[in-house]
Amino acid sequence: MKNHCHATTLFGLIMGVVSSSQASGFDWEEACPETNISQWVASCESNHDKQFCLRSFSRDYLNHPSGVYSDKAVRVKNFLYDTATDQTPNALLNKIWELNTGCSDYDHGKGVFNQHLSLVGESVKVIGSIPAGKAQVRINISTNQDVDLQLYDGDTALVDKNSGLLNGADLATVSYQGMEITYSGFEGDANSAGNEFITLSGITSSALRVRLAGHQDAEVTVSYQWGLDPSLGATYIINRQVYNDLSVRSATPGAIGIRELKFIIKDIDTDFPSVYFMHSEHVPLHIDFAYDVLDWYPTLNYDEAYRVFNSSTYFLDARKHLAGSILAHDKFINPYPAAKGLYTLQLWPTDPVAAPLIVKAHQLLTAKMRVLDGNLVYFPGSDTQTNIYLQNQAYFDDNEVAVIDSETLFDNVSYTAMNLAEGYGTLRVVNEGDPTPSVNDVVIFTFIPNDLAHVAGIITDTVQTPLSHINLKAKQNNTPNAFIQDAAENPFIKPLLNQLVHYQVNHDGFVIEPATQAEVDQWLEQVRPQKSQEPQSDLSVVLPARLDTLRHSDWIRFGAKAANVAELAQVLEPGSYPVGYAIPFAMYDDFMQMNRCQGFEDDGITPDGKYRDLCDDSSDPNGKSLYQQIQQIMAAEAFINSPDVRLEQLKDFRKEVRKSEVPADMAEVLESMRYFWDPDGDFTHSIRLRSSTNNEDLAGFNGAGLYESNTHHPDEGLIGESVKKVWASLWTSRAFEERRFYRIDHFKTYMGVLVHLSYGDEQVNGVAVTKNIYDRNWEGYYVNAQYGEISVTNPEPIVTSEGEVGAIPDEFLLARLVSSDTDYSWVQQYIRRSNVETVYGQPVPTINVLLDDEVRELRVAMQRIQSHFKAIYAGDEDFAMDIEFKITRTDDGSRGHLEIKQARPWID
Repeated sequence: MKNHCHATTLFGLIMGVVSSSQASGFDWEEACPETNISQWVASCESNHDKQFCLRSFSRDYLNHPSGVYSDKAVRVKNFLYDTATDQTPNALLNKIWELNTGCSDYDHGKGVFNQHLSLVGESVKVIGSIPAGKAQVRINISTNQDVDLQLYDGDTALVDKNSGLLNGADLATVSYQGMEITYSGFEGDANSAGNEFITLSGITSSALRVRLAGHQDAEVTVSYQWGLDPSLGATYIINRQVYNDLSVRSATPGAIGIRELKFIIKDIDTDFPSVYFMHSEHVPLHIDFAYDVLDWYPTLNYDEAYRVFNSSTYFLDARKHLAGSILAHDKFINPYPAAKGLYTLQLWPTDPVAAPLIVKAHQLLTAKMRVLDGNLVYFPGSDTQTNIYLQNQAYFDDNEVAVIDSETLFDNVSYTAMNLAEGYGTLRVVNEGDPTPSVNDVVIFTFIPNDLAHVAGIITDTVQTPLSHINLKAKQNNTPNAFIQDAAENPFIKPLLNQLVHYQVNHDGFVIEPATQAEVDQWLEQVRPQKSQEPQSDLSVVLPARLDTLRHSDWIRFGAKAANVAELAQVLEPGSYPVGYAIPFAMYDDFMQMNRCQGFEDDGITPDGKYRDLCDDSSDPNGKSLYQQIQQIMAAEAFINSPDVRLEQLKDFRKEVRKSEVPADMAEVLESMRYFWDPDGDFTHSIRLRSSTNNEDLAGFNGAGLYESNTHHPDEGLIGESVKKVWASLWTSRAFEERRFYRIDHFKTYMGVLVHLSYGDEQVNGVAVTKNIYDRNWEGYYVNAQYGEISVTNPEPIVTSEGEVGAIPDEFLLARLVSSDTDYSWVQQYIRRSNVETVYGQPVPTINVLLDDEVRELRVAMQRIQSHFKAIYAGDEDFAMDIEFKITRTDDGSRGHLEIKQARPWID
């Protein structure tokens, strides 16, 4: 018994759920025959030779002695011999598949029949043959007489007690043409010398004759079975349904959610390789398929088998096997009109697979997968594999193996699911400058908006990244979000514009269908909280505090953004995080509660000339605080009922906040912060002021893009004037609508401010997640990085040699993967590369946005941040932090240094 918990279960599946047949002899049913075309093709160099090989295949295989598939053999043979010489090998191959009509989707089954033998002396009787292409065959005989089971390949005796490769009395195994042949031995079992069996572990490469030999008449019961149970795998993929049945949703960087089918090619180093396709959900690991399903290592326990499998399958040129995946990129925009989508051959990213092995795998898989339809390309998944391709490009071309890079693969898609969810609302196209959409709208954005209110659904016709603010907002609110090429002109979408719809985003596509007002109202009621919510806060701290005196627990007084930046000092080296101050909630609250006089002054700036000064008498009955003013605005019926009215009146109110006087004592306290950077009072530094509320950067609610930050420059007077702008941003329309939807108390939401030096003209800006967002089984970090100050989270159009286009960042995954029998290595897997050509008026200075040593430094910082904050937040295995980083500006043009400027919990 093998020491592995899955063995019994899987063996039971193999032996159990198979179709059975009763016949007078072997009945292998109408499953498609194994062609072995690839073995012929692989040995030929030119297209003409390949055609000759295919014709040879027809003669040698399809006319085998058993006569099985004889009708098909004639049709295929005639086609091959009559085809013009300019016919391509792929066309020949596809035609063979087409002629194999009536095939079963899966080649597996079992049967039993009785055989009467009239034997004189040492007579032998042929009872049938095993066709080529049969996998995992077992034949049993049972009789009370001394009858021996024999197996022949042509004149070669494989099992024969007189002259066979297996000829003993006891159990024995021999390797032959990619198979492990096991024979019970001619002495049978304890009940009878005529109870024998033969098993063929592997796939038959030619037709094998089965014979019986004995000394006297006998009645023999012959039972047999073959093939893989469909719940475990298959040996060919006849159609897309079989591919779908066996595949799983991919966790591959850049291709998350598409279908992935895993395969193993056994004995790829021989002339008799065998291809197996795994049921990738039921048996997700290649080693488990080899160990449990194919029974490659019957004498080893699982750990021993794991080591042997890895050493013979990965990392070496002289390997016995090859393991990989076939991914279906159904939404790839294929340049050939007749082709739909694309399939990619992908291998373990750290595995330096040699070019001849890739070419051979491509040919074998093409021969075994009718569903490919000539659309299989090789995708190098790492710099290591890309370099191997570049060094052997002519070899790939000569062998007609197409290769695709990440930019071509991921930039040419018609659909990408960003957040799987559903919503109901009015389907609207929103252009720049259009009225702000609401929670009642399913929106088609013709641009990536910097500001996004809560909406019912999101569609963009510009490619997004998972870390864009628009997608972070979608994840936070469980809003359906997808990229759909030319969405407004899509024939399934255009007829429903400006109508109520149900919108759902799935991995394979989207649903947009008519909906009723009742369905919209019911959905909104279901997703909106039933009770009001009051954010936590502590107003006891009334003065700004230096960041080096704060910890994460101070978020309740200064906001999570400021507190988490302060916490970075506990895990990162000095110089790699901001230093400065945090302004507490209490100062915002005091400012908003101060009574404002009703006297007006025309300042020439605010639209209606209103300027609210502080009242000399705080009890003046004609005065109102800013809180009182916004309460009065919010109580108006027009404000309550109209998003457009709310938009305009909140805009006016923010102007009033910005123009309201800061009292002298508060202004002096705020101004004192500047001496941290300019002790002599000669203020020369620009100071960055960033929002830090008690309603953002929290676990489960990131508040991305709700509030505003700004920079205070030395020539702009008192810093309090810039602080007011941040305070005013608590009343942006998008923030208000978000709080309104979640029934969050507006007057218990407070604005703190994070204060540090302005970065200004940074060399790189970026965002990252401190985990592998694609595959939780492997440690990793997902990174977006862009040149200069071009935003990653809210990209704007840029001008390149191709005209005006959307800015695309470097997008890659850092993953720690197995790289040898005993070691791991970090691999940088690019999904997209930046399309920026110039920055600050000069050509971009580097090939990749980040240098190699900066990537390593960033990785170490993320490791520390993940470990530290996971403990603080008591995170589970899915916990991660969402960080923002910069490579800072220098005055002499040298390379700046890495600085982490923000850290907040990632919402998955």
